[in-house]
Amino acid sequence: MLGVTIKNINSEMAKEKNISVQDGVYVESVADRSGSMEAGIKSGDIITKINDVKVNTMTELQEQVLKTYFS
Repeated sequence: MLGVTIKNINSEMAKEKNISVQDGVYVESVADRSGSMEAGIKSGDIITKINDVKVNTMTELQEQVLKTYFS
């Protein structure tokens, strides 16, 4: 639905990717011609909020997207 491959950020990933923030969701890849690509999301981005609602996990991100989509 999002057109992205995402992962929860854990301490191991933060160290490996040299990410300073451990809250949010890591974007591993973005599908060509997807809505996410059109919105400017890129591999390596960290999503921390959806519509001013903080997200810390993939589940929270997906819940907020669904709330936004079906509102």
